[in-house]
Amino acid sequence: MTALHLVCAILVCGGYGEWQVFLKTSVAYVSEERVRLRPVVGGLEALEWLSEKKALIVKITVWFAVLAGVTTGKKPLLEVVRWLFRPGQSSLPEAPPIAGSMERTSMIFLMGCENKVIWACAEIFALSTWKQEQKESGRLSVEVLVQRAEDIEKELEVKEHYPAKILSDFKNDLVAYSRYLVAHIFRASAMLYLHSVVLDGHPHVAQIKTAVDEVMRWICNIPKKPQSVVDKQIHKLAVRSTVLAFYITGALTDDVECRKELSEYLLTEAEGVGGNCGVVARVLEEIWADRESAKGGAEVLWREKLYHGNEPILLV
Repeated sequence: MTALHLVCAILVCGGYGEWQVFLKTSVAYVSEERVRLRPVVGGLEALEWLSEKKALIVKITVWFAVLAGVTTGKKPLLEVVRWLFRPGQSSLPEAPPIAGSMERTSMIFLMGCENKVIWACAEIFALSTWKQEQKESGRLSVEVLVQRAEDIEKELEVKEHYPAKILSDFKNDLVAYSRYLVAHIFRASAMLYLHSVVLDGHPHVAQIKTAVDEVMRWICNIPKKPQSVVDKQIHKLAVRSTVLAFYITGALTDDVECRKELSEYLLTEAEGVGGNCGVVARVLEEIWADRESAKGGAEVLWREKLYHGNEPILLV
């Protein structure tokens, strides 16, 4: 738990520093817990088997490791994620974004992200690594790549009724409403991440443009330039929880209005104390400047931009 507190302290200071050293300690602990429990229990039931404190450590570590893996290229506890969150293996349902008896087994309550989306992000990372290895060896099969991507994509698809829900639908519970927005932003941005792996980082590819539009549809439900206490709280909870989504979306769009909206959201939160919203806004400005000077066309190497010296920025 101490190691996780140190990672959080680095996040407050902008997200760059020696956080990987501390996260490595926590990852080792979680891996040992999996080895110990795997013969006995798996799936969401494993989180019920653990003490409340241990379950919390496991979930926070998985969260940090998966999102860190997106940017660092290091294995994001894939076997642990599959053991806990692979869709269809548990008899326990995932809880809705309101308080209840299933809080221990759901990432919704801790991070606002569905279990299957955490699983999808880890699998997308694994797919990205596999694709690179296959390309380097001259054995990449586009058919296999697409099939593996489709297996992930079907778990991210959702039949959402328009329009999106509003605060009053949650009996004015701003935390539950914020979780609802965050969950959909994560799901949509995971789909964008998947398309960027399959199709590379080209903003004008149709599937990537469509995925960007879907992320923006959910982001735009966050109050803009909030004035009331409630709106400010929703803004803070939603934006600070989805910094990675803001970054990927901003990096993979050439739409000026879209960029402007993303920047305004991030800079509004950057005015507060701590966090990495300001850092992300600056990195996006660099990417956009490079795109403008190069007149677009080239692939956006958004992962490579997430380094401050030799240290990657943690977007959590």
